[in-house]
Amino acid sequence: VRIEADLEPSHRLQDLCFQQYDKNQVEYVSWSDSTKRESELEGTRVDKSWKPDANGIIREFAVDVPHKAALQSDFLLACSLKRRAIAYEMADIASFESLEALTNLLMQEYIRDPPVGYSKITLEQVHRADREAFRKLSTLCRHGGRRQPDGLRPIDVQMPVVLVDPTF
Repeated sequence: VRIEADLEPSHRLQDLCFQQYDKNQVEYVSWSDSTKRESELEGTRVDKSWKPDANGIIREFAVDVPHKAALQSDFLLACSLKRRAIAYEMADIASFESLEALTNLLMQEYIRDPPVGYSKITLEQVHRADREAFRKLSTLCRHGGRRQPDGLRPIDVQMPVVLVDPTF
């Protein structure tokens, strides 16, 4: 995998993964937080909002709004999920291959033609399945997400279990 352009994770995404490493716990990183470095280089957007200051006087404040990942097409969604997998690998929480297995399964089911009498899977259902996979991973990796003394990463060990779990 060439980590450039659409596949280069933003520093913010990397920070979210490294925070999990520091806390030694597995957490869900949302699709919209899986941003690319190019969008981060454009600078942050500033929104103005009105809030009371320390003296109770309402004043206008500038608030930095972080970028959100572009998810308007299947390709952009796949890039977002690959960036997340790369960031998890960089933080040494999970291998790229392990999270790529999850991504491949989610995308395969999303584009699959439904059987006769059934409707196509929605993007919201895929999103819920992704969150459920990480919920299960965080439960199975309750003792931490860091590499174990035997060299194995808990997510890599538990991902095959999650992918065949009937509730997932």
